[in-house]
Amino acid sequence: MTERIPPAPRLKRAYEPPARSDGTRVLVERLWPRGLRKADARIDLWLKDIAPSPELRTWYAHDPAKWPEFQQRYRDELRSNPEAVQRLAALLAETLAAWVIRPFLLLGLTLVLRRGNRFATLMIAWNWVSVPETALFSLVVLVIFVAPGLAGILLALSIAAILAIDYFVTRTALEIPGGAAFAVVVAMLLASLVLQLVIFAPG
Repeated sequence: MTERIPPAPRLKRAYEPPARSDGTRVLVERLWPRGLRKADARIDLWLKDIAPSPELRTWYAHDPAKWPEFQQRYRDELRSNPEAVQRLAALLAETLAAWVIRPFLLLGLTLVLRRGNRFATLMIAWNWVSVPETALFSLVVLVIFVAPGLAGILLALSIAAILAIDYFVTRTALEIPGGAAFAVVVAMLLASLVLQLVIFAPG
């Protein structure tokens, strides 16, 4: 339930300073940008294989006269590389789902609980709490990178902490009993899992 309403997909140069409004940052480039520190770039996903091939880039050589042909050849490369394209398409699909499906599902749950008037309050609270939740998960990933042997227990603890936070926020924002808040959190968790299975299903 840490996914919030994200911005629409936008193009941005890697050398431009990252902004909080960027959302998930995807780098489409074969080589890492020269002189750019990874910590400064804040790239969430690096899709090397979806970028133009070295041969195509060499042929193009930034010649404006070759631009129309370059576009056609690049499209041909993408058609011959469905796996890489599918990864980007899955990310876009998940973003769209987070923008549309989850908020409407949550709205339906609040209406069932007769707390529709508290829906806006809950969404605002979730947007605020997503900051510490994201920071917590990022910290856990960093620790796992340093100590991979602790991966299982750290992931379990971080997920439990995030669910506990969501439970507290849901109960407080909707002003509902603990059992109802627990049911909302579980329902949203199950919906997220089903959504992941649908988006990333083979074929």
